Amino acid sequence: CGSGWRATIAMTALGALGWTDVRSLVGGSFGGWVEAGYPVAEGMPPEPEALNAAEPDPALAATISDMLANLPEGWGVLTVEDLTSELAENPDLVLVDVRRSEEVEENGYIEGAVFIPLEEFISMKGEWPASDANIVTYCAAGHRGLIAMTILRSYGYTNVRNLKGGFGAWVDAGNPVATD
Repeated sequence: CGSGWRATIAMTALGALGWTDVRSLVGGSFGGWVEAGYPVAEGMPPEPEALNAAEPDPALAATISDMLANLPEGWGVLTVEDLTSELAENPDLVLVDVRRSEEVEENGYIEGAVFIPLEEFISMKGEWPASDANIVTYCAAGHRGLIAMTILRSYGYTNVRNLKGGFGAWVDAGNPVATD
């Protein structure tokens, strides 16, 4: 996609549906490709061939399709400025930090965050916030947080967004960092 946001959502959804080798272009996705000066074909691409087609469960496909159709405007992006405002106005906002423990220990975290590393996200389902909670996921730069957001939405969570730019954007904006 243009920036990588929609591509990461699609990558996560395709993985859930059974495709095993799905990747997302990093470095700004298509926009980064163009900015780097790589060649771009004009017009619409040719009709794709079916390759390594998975056979997803129809009920799961319907769930994923519903999740994708109901993504909020802006694809679930929450800016640092908006998060700062929401934290001040809503003490019940749940922050889910999906970074690895060594990242949190080395760099700190946003006060009040719940830690559920992405690598253990499904196995730690019992640690997830209530399904009606107002949730913001985050990681170091935004990619893993977006994957976690997509997983939660696939499980029926509707009020979950991801911090644009992740913890790095939080720190760059001069916001407080907790360490203990």
